Amino acid sequence: MDIIDILMPLGFVLIFVSIIVLISLAQLRQKKYTLEKLNKFNFDKVKIRFNQSSVGKGSIVGGMPIKAEMYISDDLFLITPKEKGYFNGMNNLNLPVIFIKSESQKQEINLNNIVVPDKVKISTWNSIIIKY
Repeated sequence: MDIIDILMPLGFVLIFVSIIVLISLAQLRQKKYTLEKLNKFNFDKVKIRFNQSSVGKGSIVGGMPIKAEMYISDDLFLITPKEKGYFNGMNNLNLPVIFIKSESQKQEINLNNIVVPDKVKISTWNSIIIKY
């Protein structure tokens, strides 16, 4: 067995792990920047676990539970990746995301990933369903 046969798979694994860690670090930087821009809002912080699913014609795509943090205020709520955990970037690339009440708030906030949800429903078993 040649040394190259051992180093090639190891190199691919290291590159894959490095990409995931870099994506997660970029998400954490984006989270800190977003929280600094939204410091005028009085947030309550809640640790959450959510499933993101997509419903299409005749199909439903689900995923793994994602650990995250939700910052709630009267005007908006923000979902960000969990602070510690370098593999958060693998699960959801769309975090942090800001949910606002109306389109008019987009101009005051002026950040990326701002969504006006179509429907927010609080259901049983401590769960919230957000359709957007």
